[in-house]
Amino acid sequence: MILISILGFFVWAHHMFVVGMDVDSRAYFGSVTVLIGLPTCIKLFNWIYSFLYTDLCITFEIYFVYMFIFMFLFGGLTGLFLSNVGLDIMLHDTYFVVAHFHYVLSLGAVVGFFGGFVHFLMK
Repeated sequence: MILISILGFFVWAHHMFVVGMDVDSRAYFGSVTVLIGLPTCIKLFNWIYSFLYTDLCITFEIYFVYMFIFMFLFGGLTGLFLSNVGLDIMLHDTYFVVAHFHYVLSLGAVVGFFGGFVHFLMK
């Protein structure tokens, strides 16, 4: 998480490829944006691997965890497409970018909130 935060500090302009940046800045922000995917993938695969080899009793709350992981994975895959500068310029102002933000930020937060609400409500 610390590495993702540090790398996130250096990609402050990775959503502004179409505002007239020079080629060198686009190359820098595009490459560092791709680098954020590596620790994020490690974190995601760690979550998935922790569910594979546990004797976990499937409850209603666990479905929210699975939904969060799926939405985080889908949002991350769309983020890999958007880290490519050429594709990001082509996909700018499309529903692809809107779907990426909704999967990563909105739906992940809502599913996490509902999972916590159900967990504490059923106690």
